[in-house]
Amino acid sequence: MASGGGAADHVINDTKAFTAAISQTAELADQDKLATFGIVPIVQETRYCNIKRGAAVFDAYVVAQFVENLNLATAQQYLQNGDY
Repeated sequence: MASGGGAADHVINDTKAFTAAISQTAELADQDKLATFGIVPIVQETRYCNIKRGAAVFDAYVVAQFVENLNLATAQQYLQNGDY
């Protein structure tokens, strides 16, 4: 039984931009790159994983770091940093 909201509870309003992102992701995958989508947070949660944005590649970014199991203070620092 599911409880509360989760990471999959979101709405994609700009379907044109989303479709373009999917196409670009497919191109990266064709180059043997692993692609993931991240949602920029407006509030920080300790129960979700964080992806640190690295160098830009086309209109995407290399994953510099994948972090999970954060304490609240660190999670708030990541939100303020803007790279997660």
